[in-house]
Amino acid sequence: MKYPAPEPRFRIYKGPGFYRDILRELLRGTWKEGDDVATLEGVGREQYGVPHCLVTAQARVAIHLAIRALVGERREIVMSPYTIFEVVNMVISAGGTPVFADLEPGTCNVSLAGIREAVSPATAAVMVTHLHGLACDIEAIRDYCAERRLPLVEDAAQALGCEVGGRPVGTFGDVGIFSFGLAKNVNGLLGGMALVRSRALYDAMRTAQEAYPVPSLVETCAKAAMGLITDLTLSPLLYKAFFFWMFRFGYFHDIDMLNRRVTVEDNPRRVDGFPAAYRRTMLPFQARLILKQLPGVDAASTLRRSNARHYHDAFANIHEIVMPPYPRDRSHVYLHFPILVPDRHALVRHLMRQNRDCAVQHLKNCADLPCFTEFRRDCPIARRTAQETVLLPTYPAYGMTEVERTARAVREFFGR
Repeated sequence: MKYPAPEPRFRIYKGPGFYRDILRELLRGTWKEGDDVATLEGVGREQYGVPHCLVTAQARVAIHLAIRALVGERREIVMSPYTIFEVVNMVISAGGTPVFADLEPGTCNVSLAGIREAVSPATAAVMVTHLHGLACDIEAIRDYCAERRLPLVEDAAQALGCEVGGRPVGTFGDVGIFSFGLAKNVNGLLGGMALVRSRALYDAMRTAQEAYPVPSLVETCAKAAMGLITDLTLSPLLYKAFFFWMFRFGYFHDIDMLNRRVTVEDNPRRVDGFPAAYRRTMLPFQARLILKQLPGVDAASTLRRSNARHYHDAFANIHEIVMPPYPRDRSHVYLHFPILVPDRHALVRHLMRQNRDCAVQHLKNCADLPCFTEFRRDCPIARRTAQETVLLPTYPAYGMTEVERTARAVREFFGR
């Protein structure tokens, strides 16, 4: 059954008046005025119950600052290989040596067993990722790190609002890092936030960041323009009338110029130095955008869980699909709904023929990438995950009608 043109697979999450507020700030010249960055740090401390909070220009900057402060004579950072390659570069540029640990099957997250195998006397810290909004086995990993006296860093860039046992992720480790980028559930154009327990670690991170300038007006306008162009491209009217059909054509005919517009991680490369473009701090107007959106996180997460529940129920009897767990608590916020299928491109082609807009997950298994050959490690579960993952939409505005159509098209592919 062929359906009408779909809602886009991804929409930028933003509060009301988002671009109006940005334009007003730029026209009035108030974009770098105010104490709102400090206010956001205070909200982070109070909301998460941690002694220190550092707001950064990007989440990857916070990762770099944390790893830089943690490495010393011991330099190895045990981490997931299933992440953006720039996270690996942040470890390298901070003086760390990435040591990849394999994943927990079906979760896309690093496993405790993989961490145990990767830890050595040279381990400086363990870094876990709560990918797609699903908490990893953070309580067991925290206990193991405490037993081994290893610092624990939580990359919670995709998991804002996620909780385990009533406790937010990002607060189990020594450092917890969130992201406010375009693809996240709170959007500051860019931005990151680090929750830090140790005063010494916090001081080291803040001191390093104090040397970074604020972005220029040109850089700020470029960020806003990128967000606006992306948002217009993905607006339902334009997307259904034109852009879906253009990207669909590009996918079916393997047109690189078009496919690159909707893919990430398409040019993995190793960068040993910390890029000059990352040496920036967050602007006050970005903090104001973030503060305005934070109260809506829980309601949006509830809608995402509702969408995910429908996928779970729809695919329950399809043994070819590996789904993430559906916890009854708040330990998954479903930034996306990832499924693993043996031939994901065949599934995506089928979905596009039925006018469903879904995508392969373009994250790579960094343990296999040629640019990181020096750190290669056999991680078979990560390798399979990188080859088989498809992302189904869950964002709040997607709507149950679209969820049902997408789920039905997936079931049709498997003959159900």
